Amino acid sequence: MLFVRDRDELPEGEVARLEKQGNVFVLPVREVENLLLDADAVAGFVNAEREGAGVTAEQAETAMRKAADELEETVVLKRVLAGLPSVRLADNRLRGRLARERADADGVAAAVTARIPLREDVEAEIRRSWVAHATAVRSVWDTDWRQLAPGADVLKTVLQEFLGRGYSKDVDGPVLARLIPQPPEALRQVFDAFMAEG
Repeated sequence: MLFVRDRDELPEGEVARLEKQGNVFVLPVREVENLLLDADAVAGFVNAEREGAGVTAEQAETAMRKAADELEETVVLKRVLAGLPSVRLADNRLRGRLARERADADGVAAAVTARIPLREDVEAEIRRSWVAHATAVRSVWDTDWRQLAPGADVLKTVLQEFLGRGYSKDVDGPVLARLIPQPPEALRQVFDAFMAEG
């Protein structure tokens, strides 16, 4: 079985691990909707749905960029949160060790609470991570906003502005995709590789 999945906030190490499996292809953009952020297609979609709208590709581009810019800090927030380690209070190894030691309630409490990170350490890590991610995102935002911003949220904001309604992945996504004359190169490469593996 082969899988194509959104990149979301996956760190590069996790992307490499998934792709090394040979049956997982990670999109080069945050989510598949990012591939629909085509100004001509969005303008055509709006004009087909609302007669007389007269939305130009330039207006659609401006609206998409504005919506994306409003989400820049959200991109940073999601990256910071995705990078936080999950705190596993008990796992099989700990359970096995505690069972072998015939730990009592005090022993279990001490072993489990020792795994809880200090609040100060978590706060320091969040602040360090925030600065690092904000700097990284800001450094490429002007050229890469189409790949980085949550694409579905951008489309939702743009359609709300032009049509007074949100975006439906199931209904609007396929219609928008049909309005793009050539498949995005990034998606074509992924599916070519997908089919070659199949």
